[in-house]
Amino acid sequence: MREQKISLLMLQETHLSREYANEILQMYGKSMEIFFSADKYNPTGKAGVAVILNKNLIQTEGVVTTDLIPGRALLVQIPWHGGTYFNWLAIYAPNDDSESKLMWDKLTTEWEKHHLPHIDGMSGDFNLVEDALDRLPTHEDHRATVEAFTNFRRKMNLRDGWRNANPDTKDFTFTQMAGNFSRSRIDRIYVSAHRMNNCERWIIKDPPLSTNHRAIYVQMIHPSEPYVGKGRWTMPLHLLKNGKAIKEIEAVVKEMASDIQDLDERWTEDTNSQIIYAEGKKRMIQILQRYAKCSIPVKKAKMEQLQAELDAILQDDKTDEDSRLLKFSK
Repeated sequence: MREQKISLLMLQETHLSREYANEILQMYGKSMEIFFSADKYNPTGKAGVAVILNKNLIQTEGVVTTDLIPGRALLVQIPWHGGTYFNWLAIYAPNDDSESKLMWDKLTTEWEKHHLPHIDGMSGDFNLVEDALDRLPTHEDHRATVEAFTNFRRKMNLRDGWRNANPDTKDFTFTQMAGNFSRSRIDRIYVSAHRMNNCERWIIKDPPLSTNHRAIYVQMIHPSEPYVGKGRWTMPLHLLKNGKAIKEIEAVVKEMASDIQDLDERWTEDTNSQIIYAEGKKRMIQILQRYAKCSIPVKKAKMEQLQAELDAILQDDKTDEDSRLLKFSK
């Protein structure tokens, strides 16, 4: 969370107890806060959802939680800008169709009965898909369960953020390791219609920990916040130990110093020390960027190559589904 600057992290199938949560907070409590919902009868062996807040990036005091369905649905209300709250629903839906339908029906009833607050979004492992496109091989899920889910989603005015940003792209978050290695996008982030325009950089990728699910990332900003760009390029620190790169930089610096010394009275608007310095700086950045690309660890480069090949297979509609799954299994 620190390295990737994640403010809000949702976890599913956590099997978390208060004792275990306290142990985690003893080690990491200065940098994060944990809110969780556990199964009533088997907290360390079944279900469980958790919301992790990064104390360095988000307000953690005054957070209100509502345990709607123990181990399955947790509503978190986080103090935000201007005295408002950011309301989020963390979900871990049952794998059983009938249990899942009951859960979504109950959530719809709870909101209507108790006038619960409007939510800005929900995310988690839904163990179903609304569109057959989100399964490989493609097939529709249990109709009654999907209808119960869709009914709740529409009442909350929520949209599938990643699909909204990638309407024709195929990608998946879960691979069934048994059988034919079927894939699905059962892990999703839904965002309210009025927050959708404040979301960008929707990404599905492997998380930096061992798990059989891939993670979904999104960057969300407050509407009143000023636009912040990507920032300027910075040199990877390991290049300081790259002798070849340093030699090329030294050559540019010596050339810049020589050109400035040779200016004497030839100082003009087009030829002066500021321009020489600016052009030299551009050359140094180009050199360092070239070495930075060449110095990508072999393992990382191989992983990126494999991911690109997998993405190409996903989008290849000319190849039948069984052949694509066979390629994945290799």
